[in-house]
Amino acid sequence: MQTIYNIVLVIHIVAGSLALLSGLTALFLRKFSANHPKAGKIFFISTLGVAFSAAFMALVKPNVFLMTIGIFTFYQTYAGFRSIQDKSLRPSGLDLLVWLVAAVNGVTMVMQLDIILWVFGGIQLWLVVTDMRNYIILWRGGKLPATAWLRRHLGMMIGSFIAVVTAFIVVNSSGLWWQWLTPVALLTPLIVYWNIKIRPKKAIATKAAALLIIGLYFGTTAHAQPYVEGGKTRHRFAQMNVGLDVGINPAKNARSWEARASGWTETSLPNQMMTRLIIGGTHFWGHGDFFIAIPVYQLYSEGYRERVESGFRFFPLRIENNKIRPYVGISHRAFSFNAGDGALRYQHKLPLSAGVYFNRGRHIVDAGMSFTPNNTVSYAFSPTQMLQAQLPNLGFRVGYKWMIETTVGAEKEWKSGRTQYLTDTLGKLGRLDGFTVGIGPSVSFFLKDAQPQAAGLPQHRISAIFPELMLGYYLHKADVQLSAVYRGTKSVLEGFGLRQELQRRAFTLEAYKFLGDYHGFVPFLGPALSYERWSTNSKQGEVLVAEGEKQSLQPGITFGWDIRPDRLQAFYLRTALRWFPGMNMSQSTGINFKLDQLEVNFIQLVVFPGRMF
Repeated sequence: MQTIYNIVLVIHIVAGSLALLSGLTALFLRKFSANHPKAGKIFFISTLGVAFSAAFMALVKPNVFLMTIGIFTFYQTYAGFRSIQDKSLRPSGLDLLVWLVAAVNGVTMVMQLDIILWVFGGIQLWLVVTDMRNYIILWRGGKLPATAWLRRHLGMMIGSFIAVVTAFIVVNSSGLWWQWLTPVALLTPLIVYWNIKIRPKKAIATKAAALLIIGLYFGTTAHAQPYVEGGKTRHRFAQMNVGLDVGINPAKNARSWEARASGWTETSLPNQMMTRLIIGGTHFWGHGDFFIAIPVYQLYSEGYRERVESGFRFFPLRIENNKIRPYVGISHRAFSFNAGDGALRYQHKLPLSAGVYFNRGRHIVDAGMSFTPNNTVSYAFSPTQMLQAQLPNLGFRVGYKWMIETTVGAEKEWKSGRTQYLTDTLGKLGRLDGFTVGIGPSVSFFLKDAQPQAAGLPQHRISAIFPELMLGYYLHKADVQLSAVYRGTKSVLEGFGLRQELQRRAFTLEAYKFLGDYHGFVPFLGPALSYERWSTNSKQGEVLVAEGEKQSLQPGITFGWDIRPDRLQAFYLRTALRWFPGMNMSQSTGINFKLDQLEVNFIQLVVFPGRMF
């Protein structure tokens, strides 16, 4: 089998090289020229070779990552080719089978605890939802735009080429996360450009759109952010933003410990630098900013690493265009610490912050500092020796955010009364009831300690970030959401040769009622019943020394809020929290794990498919 595997690996490399060269050739050849289809066929065949060889290797040597990426590439290649074969885009039986495989693959990708697969899985699901929309339109007897086949062909083929370029870069580099995602960020605007260019519009509109794309990436939009004009309406209550920040935590007074012949000796910690992805939303017409900050790269982080931070910043003077505005804030920040052969220990703090925002158009530049009082941690530097380490308590950051507006366009209809008329009319007809689907990043916190914990290991405090998947039904008249939610979480502790793992698979049914409506800020509360399957194992090296498992039905409470400018939109942003008390599980060594959980779904995209078609 190893010989066959090596042969397939050679085929994979040769096919990948051909795909890269033919893809570049097709990309630069004039579209509709005689040579473009020839290069495209070579690209199609070689990319199929890449996908099928990757699938084979992932089966022989089980590798979920390689398998899902292979299917992701195959779907785009197949769909792009079929768009040329049948320009009506009416699906055949094989098309539907491939579509189903791609849909399952997308769900599988977002269920993995891997940020790279989350991104590619999100793209996969977006593609299958777009194709589903086209299929439904055709099945209902509707017509697609004349250039729909061409837009699909270009988008899918360029997407396949992005996958090939990404593989080439990663194989020939260290495979860091940004090397996976850079081709996506740089080449996706090309898909947007071609989609706009082939629309049947005047050339001047095409040029304007192209300039807009460039402006979104590199320039400044001409429109001021929408709190300035129009008053305190519900459609201006909140505005989403995304961005990056960079920071440094000076370690002047930070101290750790290390063992020497003379005993335990204090040592210094290095300054820590980091870059974080910021997802947030300004609220209360520019007087507040809720955010989540996810570290994506850290430098000189020996021993001490900051983890996910979520918080709130208050602006006494609201954010306004071309003005500097001060803020004060508080947040919840998780961090981890380890030394020597000891386990990674998680701890939670509430840092205070202050700084300024400068807003210009849809762009925000912020600069600030944070202070974490009593930033110390008691740590097992050996199985029998607990000492206290002093961690950095000051941090300085600068960042950039791009404000994304999705609601102001509906304000005119609201003010005229048409939105209310449509809401009342469609509500009486039952047209606003419907299925919902949702996905978003979550994390869960352990609220109680295991008794007794293994020597040298800290307590489980926080899970890895995981995707939350939701399928539900919304009842408009009652303003109630019924949902089925799946989560898979994991928490691992490893130190002094001992590895302890907790895994959770939870399927939850919940019903919650929306309570009031404060200018589009809509809180909700309701009961939840969860099927919980927990398992644990401890290994000393490769030897299993303890294990345990428990299944139960667990009651809980779900609460949170929606940002809901009106009740007609096809999607909303939701923040949900769940509390499940009273859970526990025993390991064969006698450790009793207290599994009380507080889940935080930071921001979930909730879509009403029935309102999209």
